[in-house]
Amino acid sequence: MSYTPGPWTVYWPWADGRFGATMKDWLIHDNSSPTNKTLIDGKTLLPQGRALADAKGCSTLSNEERNANACLIAAAPELLEALKAVQEHINWLGIPSGYSSKDFTDLFEQISTAIAKAEGRS
Repeated sequence: MSYTPGPWTVYWPWADGRFGATMKDWLIHDNSSPTNKTLIDGKTLLPQGRALADAKGCSTLSNEERNANACLIAAAPELLEALKAVQEHINWLGIPSGYSSKDFTDLFEQISTAIAKAEGRS
């Protein structure tokens, strides 16, 4: 499974009054160069990049929780790459001093499970 490489960014269209967006609306976009295909009614849909995910007033969550969820989604590529790097170092270095074998095994399993979920293998 392949995903759009990061970094991803949260864009709040309501912040600049675009397209009648409400505070419940947000977009996740990558940082590729914009193209003319991102124009609607002569206005740029995104400040840069392509839209990857959006929510348009579909939630009863608080603005704070909705915004936190959008930021977490936008961080997904970097989080996945960081977990893969940790997993690789654990495989190479073994159990670090100060960890019990059980604690370390549980941590490694948690990392492996999160990576598998992100890659659509669980």
